Amino acid sequence: AVGAIKKGDWGAIKWSGICSVATGGYHTIGLKADGTCVAVGNNANKQCEVSRWTEISAIAAGNFHTVGLKKDGTVIAVGHNGQGQCAVGDWRDVIAIAAGRNHTVALTKNGNVLAAGENNYGQCSVAGMSDVKTIGI
Repeated sequence: AVGAIKKGDWGAIKWSGICSVATGGYHTIGLKADGTCVAVGNNANKQCEVSRWTEISAIAAGNFHTVGLKKDGTVIAVGHNGQGQCAVGDWRDVIAIAAGRNHTVALTKNGNVLAAGENNYGQCSVAGMSDVKTIGI
């Protein structure tokens, strides 16, 4: 895993084969074409601990957490979990993910929306959402 990389030290990892990038509050995640990930930036909450991830098809980054959608439709997350934004281990049949400051959202293959994390403003109040086609934050 990549630790806290200082400004201007982006050459510390190989940014080749990248097909997608997600940016969080203070970190950047790269998804490689082979389904692995690389990360740079502030790692104070272990949000850059993605080097062992495999079979990833999509990534998202919140303020201090990182989320990965695995090819089998499950979801993994690392980083700050103070509001439960990384509590996604039981999510299944997911086809898309998104991350907000302190919350995580997913779209399932049957069009339902899942959410975990801070809900101070109702941002995780997604129960009953159905027939949704896409998500994004």
